[in-house]
Amino acid sequence: MMPLTEIGADTEATMPVLAWRDGSLAHIRFNRPVARNAVDLALARAFRLACEDLAAATDVRALILSGEGRAFLSGGDLQAMTSAHGSPAEIVDEMHGALAVMERLEFPKVAAVHGAVAGGAIGVMLAADLIVAAADTRFNVAAALVGASPECGTTWRLPRAVGLRRALELALLCEPLSAADARAAGLINRVVAPAELMAEAEGIARRLAAGPPLALALTRRLLLDAGQRDLAAQLRAEAESFALCAASADFAEGVTAMLQKRQANFG
Repeated sequence: MMPLTEIGADTEATMPVLAWRDGSLAHIRFNRPVARNAVDLALARAFRLACEDLAAATDVRALILSGEGRAFLSGGDLQAMTSAHGSPAEIVDEMHGALAVMERLEFPKVAAVHGAVAGGAIGVMLAADLIVAAADTRFNVAAALVGASPECGTTWRLPRAVGLRRALELALLCEPLSAADARAAGLINRVVAPAELMAEAEGIARRLAAGPPLALALTRRLLLDAGQRDLAAQLRAEAESFALCAASADFAEGVTAMLQKRQANFG
C-alpha cells in the first residue's frame, strides 16, 4: 500500500482509489470526484486491490473508508455500465470481491460519509463497523429507480441494521433519507458538521487502533456472528473468546493498568 506522500499530484489525480497508511491506521478513499465517485470498473477493481493489500498487512489496527470531493459514493456509473469499458456484472463482481476480502479483515473499520450515499454505496458503508456522517449526507438505496435490485451486500446488511420492515421500505420505495433520519433509524452512528467529518472519523479510528487488537477482533466477531447461533452456542463462543483474551499480554496489561489507575498501553 503506497503512502500518500509518495504519490505525485498528477498520479494521485488519476487513481480511482487512494490507499495509504498512517502508522497502524489505514485509509481507503474513493477518488473520482468529477463523477461524484460513481463506481466504474476501474474504481471497483482498484477497491478490490486495496482491500487485498490490507489483507496481506500484519500491523494494521483500524481502517477509515472515505470519499474525495462532494460524495462518498454516488452509486454505479450508469454510462460506464452501458459502455464497452466494463459490463454491470463485471463491476458488481469486482465490488463484491472487494467486500468479501473486507469481511475477512478482523480489525475495526470506520466509514466517513458525506454528500451522496446511493445504490451499492449503502452496502459498502454498512461493511464498516462504525459510521460517521456529515449532516448534509443523503442516503438512498436507489437500485429500483434504474430497474435493478440492490447489490454490494445491501440486502444482507440493511435489514440487520434497521430491521426488515424498514429495509423493505427503503429498498422498495427508494425514498431519500437525511443524516438525522438515518441515525434515528440505526443506519449510522454519528452525525457531525461537514467540516468536522474527517476529524471525528480519525479520532474514532485512532481510539480503536490504540485498543487491544485481539479483544476488539473477538468482540466484533461475536456480535457479527451472534445471529447464526442460539443462546447456548453464543455463551460457548463468549467463553472461548474470553479465555483467549485472558491468556493474552493485553489482558495482563489492561488489568494492571486498571489497578494502577493509568492508561493501558496495548501491544
